[in-house]
Amino acid sequence: MASNGPNVTHLLARQNHVRGVGEPQAGTRFERLRETIEELINTMRSGVSIWKRKSSRIKKIHSKLDKLSNISRVFKLRAKGLHETVWWKHSRMKAILQLEIGLIAAVISVALAHHTTETR
Repeated sequence: MASNGPNVTHLLARQNHVRGVGEPQAGTRFERLRETIEELINTMRSGVSIWKRKSSRIKKIHSKLDKLSNISRVFKLRAKGLHETVWWKHSRMKAILQLEIGLIAAVISVALAHHTTETR
């Protein structure tokens, strides 16, 4: 049956050619070409409009990223300053505490030394 298919198709094509049906006319070719070109132009316009929308979105995203980058830079600088301030306060408190402990130890040792010299 597969061998009959091409023969029938070939016979129909020859018959249409003899009648003048098989050969498309120049106007028909032109119309098909024009439709193809219009379809291509519409596809390209659609692609350009999609590209413009995406480009606009990308620009907005870049703008937001720049703002976030600036905000994070400022945050980092402020955090560094705060860290240094807290470190200095902590160091000062440690120094004061050590000085107090030293003074208390000195007072106790002087008191003990004075007490032992009195009892003798």
